[in-house]
Amino acid sequence: MADNFDPRFDPRFQPGYVPGPGRPKSDAAPLPRRAPHPVEAEASTLEGVRDDVLALEAEPDPPVTPSESNASESDPPEPNPLERTLLVIGAVLVVGGVAVAYWANGLNYQYPSFGTGLSWQQLLQAAAWALSAPMVTAGLAIGVGILFRRAITWKPPE
Repeated sequence: MADNFDPRFDPRFQPGYVPGPGRPKSDAAPLPRRAPHPVEAEASTLEGVRDDVLALEAEPDPPVTPSESNASESDPPEPNPLERTLLVIGAVLVVGGVAVAYWANGLNYQYPSFGTGLSWQQLLQAAAWALSAPMVTAGLAIGVGILFRRAITWKPPE
């Protein structure tokens, strides 16, 4: 059993401590005392704060010009030009995809589908059918993406 425990700490929590029948339950050293705060320091601090408040109250408020009042109001942020461009592209893709699908469907009833060989109109119709659905999908995806981006960067008004 070691009797050279650190006096700052309770011996029960130090290595080598073995409780014995003759030992008191707590061999802990007394807790260190904290230095009390001097009352004079608190009083001088309060007086300094009081003097600062009185000095601020004594100063007159500077006159506010109209340009400063407009600057202090929270103006909405400038719109992102890339965001506008993407919205226009998305709208053009949706409207264009629907128009191309409508046009390609109309060609089905104007020209025969066999016997004349492969014409440029049939090739254009096939390309329109192939591209109309992805155009609408891409336009809607762009719109939803811009909506989510705005939702993520939105800040409530203060």
